[in-house]
Amino acid sequence: MRLASSLFQASFASRPAAGASAPGRVNLLGEHTDYNGGLVLPFAIDRGTVAVAARRDDALLCVHSTSL
Repeated sequence: MRLASSLFQASFASRPAAGASAPGRVNLLGEHTDYNGGLVLPFAIDRGTVAVAARRDDALLCVHSTSL
């Protein structure tokens, strides 16, 4: 989260107001079957997603990715 906040400040010259992170996971078995009562075998991977955000004064949405 610290790296994302630092990159946000460098890109937008302001501090983020909110942030969230989620661990990565994949489904070895059962993609789209869990909601039909099927079996699922998810497991964690060594990847994740981090997002930080702040409101703007205009109606624009500005998105910046470090991996794309």
